[in-house]
Amino acid sequence: MMKRLAIVLFMGICAFLGGFVANVAPRWNSKANAQLSIPTVRLTASKELRAIEMGFQEVAKKASPTVVSIEAKKPAARGRNRAVEESGSGVLIEITGQRAVFAVTNNHVIQNASANQITVSLHDGRLLKPDRVWTDPESDLAVLRLPQTSGMTPAKFGDSDRVRI
Repeated sequence: MMKRLAIVLFMGICAFLGGFVANVAPRWNSKANAQLSIPTVRLTASKELRAIEMGFQEVAKKASPTVVSIEAKKPAARGRNRAVEESGSGVLIEITGQRAVFAVTNNHVIQNASANQITVSLHDGRLLKPDRVWTDPESDLAVLRLPQTSGMTPAKFGDSDRVRI
């Protein structure tokens, strides 16, 4: 049970980080220069800082195709006339033994929306509707099974025992 909870928690963190990387990555292409307030003195980024920057760019380049945008049109709440639209990010994953590709996102993004009211936007611009939805309100996670798998890039899970910090 704890292992399963740890995996679900890890997937949620990946979804959050994926959304963050997708939003910040386009800004990483500019050179980082620092300036002092004295106009004649200019500092440039060190080799170490540039190496770190290149590392982040490489991670963003690999992670971006795994990140998806998710939109849900929820029915109008009691006493309201208009439906609610919610959006968020998610990450594509594969599950051992399953032929489908899944998107993991936050439950609050899709809560109270049926599968046909949810749209998943892929990195390449394709729009898909999930054919099955599982939710866990307590952990605020949701898993969406996507009907089409060709051309998708699921995230690759690493071995936490081999992580170097």
